Amino acid sequence: MASGKRIYGKTLDVYLCILSKDKGIGVRDIWRELDFSSPSLAQYHVNKLLDLRLIEPDPDGKYIVNDEETIEAL
Repeated sequence: MASGKRIYGKTLDVYLCILSKDKGIGVRDIWRELDFSSPSLAQYHVNKLLDLRLIEPDPDGKYIVNDEETIEAL
């Protein structure tokens, strides 16, 4: 299990948005829910979380939290 990963700002907002869902959430839903200026901005933050392996795609192509990875609490 990886530890010591830190995220903040809008990337943390995206992580918390995904974490709060019972099932996967898509980029456009994240964009709308967090009122980003464009879907590509939401995708940018999703990509950062994917690179850190904090989230993963589900079989439907939506994003869910990777329970095997952790972040440091604020």
